[in-house]
Amino acid sequence: MSFISRHPAASIFVLAHLLMGAAFATFGWDRTWISLGFVELPPYFTDLRTVAAAPEAMALGLDPLIENPTDPLQRPMNYPRIWAYMAQYVHLDLPGLTAVGIGFWLLFIASVLIIIRVSGPEWRNNRYVLLAALSSASWFPLHQGNNDLLMFFLTVVGLYVFERCKSCSLAMVAAATMLKVYPIILFPVLVSRDNGKIANAGIVGTFAACLGFWLYNVADLQLIRAGNTALVNHTYGFGSLHSIPKILPSYEGMLWATNAKWELVFFIVCAVCAAGIFLLGFISGSKSSRRSDATTELLFIGGATLYAGTFVLGNNWDYRLIFLILCVPYIALMPRTLRYVVMTALLISMNYWTFTYIGALLSHSSSKVQFVLTMFVQLAKCSLCALLLYELGQVMRRRLTADSESHQGTRAEKPSWLGARMAP
Repeated sequence: MSFISRHPAASIFVLAHLLMGAAFATFGWDRTWISLGFVELPPYFTDLRTVAAAPEAMALGLDPLIENPTDPLQRPMNYPRIWAYMAQYVHLDLPGLTAVGIGFWLLFIASVLIIIRVSGPEWRNNRYVLLAALSSASWFPLHQGNNDLLMFFLTVVGLYVFERCKSCSLAMVAAATMLKVYPIILFPVLVSRDNGKIANAGIVGTFAACLGFWLYNVADLQLIRAGNTALVNHTYGFGSLHSIPKILPSYEGMLWATNAKWELVFFIVCAVCAAGIFLLGFISGSKSSRRSDATTELLFIGGATLYAGTFVLGNNWDYRLIFLILCVPYIALMPRTLRYVVMTALLISMNYWTFTYIGALLSHSSSKVQFVLTMFVQLAKCSLCALLLYELGQVMRRRLTADSESHQGTRAEKPSWLGARMAP
């Protein structure tokens, strides 16, 4: 409590969530979300309901990743099977689902408070964390009860404790990988000269084990991808760009066809551009590059990698943009002009729901206005991806070369593999 009282950003953030709880109690779930512009209101914690329905599908002899008839929206469960087994083991019912959703919400609050702590006591820095954490993209997973909130918590805590206990950190990232697959892309960027050979070997070994597990279960990955319903609105990624003509079909002939051929073209272009921008940053990195403490840098690496990696690899609902909050303490330390450019792109990217809500009020839900707003926000998301990839390349050069030894966050003591302190 003393931490919250000492940090205005932490106090405002907690107060905002307390007010949401009071609004739910006073006005009800639906009316509260409608007042915030969330006009599409399926049953509360709707994403968790695919998990709760999975044991019933299994009892009927069905594969919930293919057919999940007791889900309220008839959606297959596009999560790893372990979620179905956990729901079956605990006999997840509606009260249990509500408890899990509230638990996810509390984990999100705890994660953001950790990031505010990392950003330091200065309002100039942690105000940016507050803006990102209160954006519409940050409310989206809370509205849906999406299990990305658990991945967010595991990632934040895993990166936060990395310098103290690398084995604990790797265990959390591995757990997130088993639960949601995409955190596997974090392992390669955790490698650093400062870790030591044993720790780097542990990172590589854990990564290889997780990769081997998912290669063995590649059929499940295909089913999970097939169950992804994200298209253009409230989404990001190469698949989102490819699907833009679907929101304005009359313009499809002027743009591109939404078929498998063009989808492959978009993937190749995005992958090549992403690799090129990262390499450009890596090559241009120098000892004069920005410095930050080790934890701030690790959070940036994690957030930038997850955003850029998921952007290139698929189509993602905007609730996954919460991982951009990890980048904010590092962005707050950038030179003024660059900081404003990156934060503007980030806040535009995280507030698509707000833009469309205002646009609908001003234009009476015009499809052309919707198209312009979508293109505007998608441009911001692409620009943000490029900016973060370039900076990520510079940071990784410092971590992988001798430059890392001049890092301002170098510790007087180095943690061992198991987290015990050793004298240098």
